[in-house]
Amino acid sequence: MVGCQRGNIEDKKRARQEIEYAGIRYKYNITPTDIDGFIEINDKVYIFIELKYNGATLKDGQFKALFRLVDVINKPSILIIADHYIHDVDKPIPAHECIVREYKLNGGIMHKPKKEYTLKKLIDEFLVLNGLDNYLINNDLEKRQDND
Repeated sequence: MVGCQRGNIEDKKRARQEIEYAGIRYKYNITPTDIDGFIEINDKVYIFIELKYNGATLKDGQFKALFRLVDVINKPSILIIADHYIHDVDKPIPAHECIVREYKLNGGIMHKPKKEYTLKKLIDEFLVLNGLDNYLINNDLEKRQDND
């Protein structure tokens, strides 16, 4: 789209508009879930992102759906659950600064990081691990080298 800044919400009013799923309910209380973020790079890797406020838990159904989704993709994929601490709902959440709580690679189990990772840093490392460091923007590579 012309004039659209990549990574920014184009229509903030629409983004705040609640989606009502009450009419889509199935046996055992199954309803739709959402994914806060999703990145796919040329059918090579799949990255699923779920952000929660200050350690809030995922609902059981959402957790199971995302956990299983990562496993059914036959390409490198990762589910990342990260926390933000922005209490004011009128302020934007800088996703790149969110702190990774846990993550899951396809075929694996949930892991808690051994050190603190921002969402951006873990995604960058996942890309590098899968030979996609050419997708990092130059300043991302410089920051990564400075931190190694």
